[in-house]
Amino acid sequence: MNLLEPLFLAENRVRGSYRGGLLLERFFGQDSPSDGPRPEDWLASTEPATPDPEAEGLGRICSDDPASPGTSLAELLAAHAPSLLGEEHAAVFGGTLGFHCRLIDTADAQGVGCCPPPAPGKTIYEDGTSGGIGWHVLATRPREGEQPSLLVGLRQGATVKALTQADDENDLQRLVKLMHRVNISAGETYFVPDGTPFVVGPGVFALQISLAGDPENVGPIPLEACLQAVDPEAVTDENLPRIATSEHILRRSDEGFHAELIGSDRTTAFSLWRVEVVSRMHLTLPRPFALVLCIGGEGRMFWSGGARDLHEGDRFVQPFGVPWMEYAARGRLSLLIALPPNASE
Repeated sequence: MNLLEPLFLAENRVRGSYRGGLLLERFFGQDSPSDGPRPEDWLASTEPATPDPEAEGLGRICSDDPASPGTSLAELLAAHAPSLLGEEHAAVFGGTLGFHCRLIDTADAQGVGCCPPPAPGKTIYEDGTSGGIGWHVLATRPREGEQPSLLVGLRQGATVKALTQADDENDLQRLVKLMHRVNISAGETYFVPDGTPFVVGPGVFALQISLAGDPENVGPIPLEACLQAVDPEAVTDENLPRIATSEHILRRSDEGFHAELIGSDRTTAFSLWRVEVVSRMHLTLPRPFALVLCIGGEGRMFWSGGARDLHEGDRFVQPFGVPWMEYAARGRLSLLIALPPNASE
């Protein structure tokens, strides 16, 4: 396998505790899309969904042979992490990207989750790392007459005990009364910090990005697993508007533009960019590698060793040995780029 070219990834559907998937399947151009028990697609995952040896959830490199499942990304990184992710990143994070990216599609509400802060000296993250979780909303659909929303934090007077009970009973209406509600729309980006309980409500199709899990479970995990980490004052009526992030344009030209959606003012664990190409754009990575997802349009991509067509739904790891890429749009081309923690800081 050539380690000096983009690593395209196969679809990686994963079973969830809620139903969904119709918008996800429509995004991938599947015939007769529908909701079902696999509402998520884990992008570039190096962790299985369960301990079962045959567990779903491990990302795989696209294979030229339709009958072959392809090499698992975890196996490839176990053997070649310094070459693919850079020596500095591999020295800290081993054969992992250091962050999770998932496409989620909620026909039903998720259960309450939370991201506890990394514990210094006990995780793969450095002292002072901040985590949290973000979403870039790709599409929405009304469910039961309600506008799609996120539920975050605790309202004044609500308790963690009451939140836990409502979550145990899967009582969405009670959760709405206990938590702050943020109505959301396609094209918007949201972020909540460590210690903030959250629920992604019905009707949301989004890219979700967070700190990667490790033995200390620093990624998004069920509420009951991180009760001690919940910060009841993380979100208040005063700072609730800050949940929605502002797009920060990094560069604009006749070629298009690229913008930061989530950056270091929110978290040290990852960054998220949006790229819009209208002609031909040269883009050099600011970090040793990236995960790239095409979210709209089509075009062609070029690197020093080759070229390839690019379509909506394509995803790939741009490795350390491919520091730049050129994108040529056919009409328009929209990308999301997830960048890892800066291991050198």
